[in-house]
Amino acid sequence: MRRRSGFTLTELLVVIAILLLLSTLAFAVFGTGKSSDRMRSGARSAQSALLGAKDRAMHARDLRGVRLTFDQSNFNLVNGFVYVQSLGTLTYPQGSIQLERPDQNQDTNPESSDVLIVRGFDGSEPGNPQLPFVAFLQFSAAFASPGRIKIPAGGAGQWFTFSIGQSAPYILQQGNECLVLATPFPQALNPYPTFVIADDRSSGFSSCEIQLANDVLPFHQPMTLPSGCVIDLYRSQIPPAWYSQQSVLPNNVPQGMTPPWVICGPDPAVAGNVIIRQYLSPMDIMFSPRGNVTGTISAMGAIFLCIRDMRDATRQLDPANLNFTNTSLIPQGDTLILALYPQTGLVQTFEADLTDNRNNSTGNTGADQIADDIFNFAKLGMAASR
Repeated sequence: MRRRSGFTLTELLVVIAILLLLSTLAFAVFGTGKSSDRMRSGARSAQSALLGAKDRAMHARDLRGVRLTFDQSNFNLVNGFVYVQSLGTLTYPQGSIQLERPDQNQDTNPESSDVLIVRGFDGSEPGNPQLPFVAFLQFSAAFASPGRIKIPAGGAGQWFTFSIGQSAPYILQQGNECLVLATPFPQALNPYPTFVIADDRSSGFSSCEIQLANDVLPFHQPMTLPSGCVIDLYRSQIPPAWYSQQSVLPNNVPQGMTPPWVICGPDPAVAGNVIIRQYLSPMDIMFSPRGNVTGTISAMGAIFLCIRDMRDATRQLDPANLNFTNTSLIPQGDTLILALYPQTGLVQTFEADLTDNRNNSTGNTGADQIADDIFNFAKLGMAASR
């Protein structure tokens, strides 16, 4: 009688274990490749949006740009773009404004700490103001953010940034509307004026142009990034004018602000504190007819946008983390860097540099399981090769 051949239970278990291992590896490889393709598709979409705005500016011979659109569930994340155009400027002729340099110590010399204001008239003062005049608050909703004013108007003028303020704590002769200049203004006529007025309404500095805000370009559809792909603003290198940041205790995080404060993660410098940001909308990147970036952000250096897997970004996983002993903190998807160079308008995509040759805390040589600078390839111009 012949014995029938077959597999033992042990052999079957070994085969099943091998099949499970191979399927797991295959799934991991497939998932990584899929994430990588999605990030590259997102980089191409973002690059296309920026280059499209640049082309439109050059073709229209006017300012054109893109506005970053937030993910409404997390203001750290950008999920698309919309094309915008400049609404131009409001021009006010000579005699419209008056420059004043309030004197905090009430003496004859303005101190360096004193701010310079551009005063308009709102009709609240007695009598009729000298015409023409500027009612700043009436048009403030249409001003660009941050505000930009050229003094005097025309080709001889210089652009300054401003914020809208009231007269307090300064006592003005009349009226209560003013623009507080955030950039230095040269004292004309006399370096030590005997009164708070630096230049009166009869001077050549009493005309101005005020930059209006950008508006959505008509007949253009918004552009969205591929599903599951976002720009992580917190991990990006963006202009300081786009946000304000604080380090606070978790129970001191402000609530109900618009746009809302976003908790970005623990503060590595202060134990127990968290980093919170308030992003200042709108975030516009405007191109001139020459193809370069214009406006306030043009002087703030290169912009490096981190294009990431949404799951990694929402979990606030650091793309520079190389600590493989704790896999729960390692990002599962790729990170690509979209670089924009304002002076030239050049837009390129780079790999994130995960080189670890330096201790980031001390600056000394030696790995610390944190990438030295994920933007290094973008700074060196080493473009993505895949």
